[in-house]
Amino acid sequence: MSVPMVSSPACAQVGIAINSKATEDTNFETTEIIPQMRQTIRRFIARLPQNGIRFDPPVITTLQPAATKEALRLGIDMTAVQRWMVWSCELIENFYPEHPLDLKVILVICSIVIFYIDDKMANEDHANMHLFPAHLVSGSPQADPILHVLATHLLPSMWTYFHPLAANCIAVSFIEFINGTVIEGMGISRDTVKAPAFPEYVRTKSGIPTPYAFWLFPKAKFPDMQTYIQAIPDLVGFINHTNDVFSVYKEELAGETDNYVHMRAQVAETGVLSALERICDETVEEMERITAQLKDSEEAYRTFFENVLGGYVRFHMSTTRYRMRELLETAD
Repeated sequence: MSVPMVSSPACAQVGIAINSKATEDTNFETTEIIPQMRQTIRRFIARLPQNGIRFDPPVITTLQPAATKEALRLGIDMTAVQRWMVWSCELIENFYPEHPLDLKVILVICSIVIFYIDDKMANEDHANMHLFPAHLVSGSPQADPILHVLATHLLPSMWTYFHPLAANCIAVSFIEFINGTVIEGMGISRDTVKAPAFPEYVRTKSGIPTPYAFWLFPKAKFPDMQTYIQAIPDLVGFINHTNDVFSVYKEELAGETDNYVHMRAQVAETGVLSALERICDETVEEMERITAQLKDSEEAYRTFFENVLGGYVRFHMSTTRYRMRELLETAD
């Protein structure tokens, strides 16, 4: 199958005017920065291939009941995680539409666990998060039942579906995610001028982009890691930074400043808009490096073009939490 090559200057202009913490705020604009921020994000969107610029969510009528059935089989209390089910199904269906259903189900439950840790445990249960790696390597039971499912079923299943080294990286990244989430909750002073590497250090851990990058390449379709491994660092950056760009609008409307864009502004001792523009440029540069790195494998390149530039971007467009339709349709 032939797929178009990505070259951001050649992408069509937009035809109309993942932090996992959702903001359903509907405040009216109160600062002068908002219209300029909309314009910056629109320019970023215009530099992306337009296959992901659509507002219809994917169909999850098969995936959602299958994921619910498997979660119940694993002993997960659905009342504790139900609020993340639809969002997780839409994310996985957008990102990995061609994966077999059994793998999609596992990735949905992995995503639910990520949201559970990020949204619930981060505020309530640091003790069990501190002990997760020790219990994991010793084989001891996890005190939290959902962490126990992660340790005894979800992580071991990675070696069934992915190259052994990819599975290793996925497992390690879950430990890093838990560590990063705890670090974020420590209330460390964000003196980023004195510690300029700290925002990227924490973001790479707590953003947990690494599994989502490796999950693109199941070993049944990609038995040779050499076809994609050099693209993983830029994929990790692209996944994180795309989410940062698409999240900052809703966060700015809600008055939230504890985010990556604001930290980058502090590091550079510049304005938020300048930091956002630099992140947009870096994200496009990551996209272009990924396409160059994957160009020798048509299947790997197609996966990036359709699943990431198409599916992952579409997820942010179609999910109301990011308010992208509002951003694109608002006249400034």
